[in-house]
Amino acid sequence: MAETVGWLADKLSIMELKRYHMREQMERTDAAPAFRDQCRNKLEVLTQQRDDLAAELATLLADIAAGRLALARVEGMEPVREIFLVRASGRTLTRAAQAFLDFARTRLT
Repeated sequence: MAETVGWLADKLSIMELKRYHMREQMERTDAAPAFRDQCRNKLEVLTQQRDDLAAELATLLADIAAGRLALARVEGMEPVREIFLVRASGRTLTRAAQAFLDFARTRLT
């Protein structure tokens, strides 16, 4: 799971830039066919990675909307960091995780 929505958006924008430039290389008419084939294969991998990141972003946003994740802002750090508190279904909360959740909840209120 990603750290934040912002992190995923950043990774997606980088991935799109990589895909754009790889597509440019793949479509070069002055390049050797073997090179263009390599670029086509790399573009397929980049596309799959982009699709995986997009799916992770959709899942993260759905979890936030459904209340399965709580967004906590912990002040005192530069810059302020967003921390998602996740409680996976079916898992027992550890004492350390519970302590962190208690701490974060006091900061949210």
